[in-house]
Amino acid sequence: MAETVPPRGKIYIAAWSEEVERARTWMAKAREAGYEITCDWTPEVERFRSAGRAPTFEERLVAADVDMAGVLAADIVWVLCPATGGAGVHTELGIALGWNAALEAFGNNVQDDINIIASGAHARNVFGAKATSFFDTDEEAFEHITNW
Repeated sequence: MAETVPPRGKIYIAAWSEEVERARTWMAKAREAGYEITCDWTPEVERFRSAGRAPTFEERLVAADVDMAGVLAADIVWVLCPATGGAGVHTELGIALGWNAALEAFGNNVQDDINIIASGAHARNVFGAKATSFFDTDEEAFEHITNW
């Protein structure tokens, strides 16, 4: 019988859609470590790739709502910063930063700030410097997350 890992918290893992395998790898490891993934967006990326088309405007609206809800439900937002490209991953970073700024500005006795972890090419985005912690490799970030 497989040993169950007690829940450790909720995590949203953001990555460039061109690096979907990178995201899947770390989502699987986070699940194994006991984290709940607040939004696994990778099946949607694969669905549109296999259909050979981009999502419609309406489909993008739904995806944006689901992804935003995932970011805001997370205790940790882990941004897998790509070496090139990645508009969506930078947007998710901005959502988490904006949420934290709103909590700081208006106060909140309901929810703690989102812990923002950036790994990879975090220096490409000036706002990556606002992350709670940043690491040059995904492995270092994962070790930090699991030892929290």
